[in-house]
Amino acid sequence: MTSPHFLEKLAAYVPMPVAQAIHRQPQLLVGPKYRRFPAAVLFADISGFTRLSELLSRAGPTGAEELTQLINQYFTRMIHIVQEYHGQVVKFSGDAITVVFLLETTDPTQTVSMQVAVRRAGECALEMQAKMINFADMTTSQGQASLSMKVGLGVGEL
Repeated sequence: MTSPHFLEKLAAYVPMPVAQAIHRQPQLLVGPKYRRFPAAVLFADISGFTRLSELLSRAGPTGAEELTQLINQYFTRMIHIVQEYHGQVVKFSGDAITVVFLLETTDPTQTVSMQVAVRRAGECALEMQAKMINFADMTTSQGQASLSMKVGLGVGEL
């Protein structure tokens, strides 16, 4: 369970600090645990999603399928951008996404500065905003729709 690839595989499912803690002590966890760590955080929320949902709901199951395809396209693009900037998606909340930019890396001997983490979060947010142009003027089976994105950044101890 402590192979060199275990940490990378585990980090695909839980935030890196959690993966590293499990990797260091792989015994069975009994009860809740927590640990604080410094990070930059990005919160992104789609504007116009409720209107799009209402528009496509007129088409019944076909509209639901179309909405699912659109949201999957959105999340696929955004997750790719997040990964390019070394962020980790830690939560999906409907059409919102929460991303952390950690100081710790998959290599326990290396860290990045808070300044680097904040820069990555900011650049990631700007690129995510730029890619929203693909969703700004969409033609759906039920008419025109437009999505935009609101982004917030934070930094500190989580």
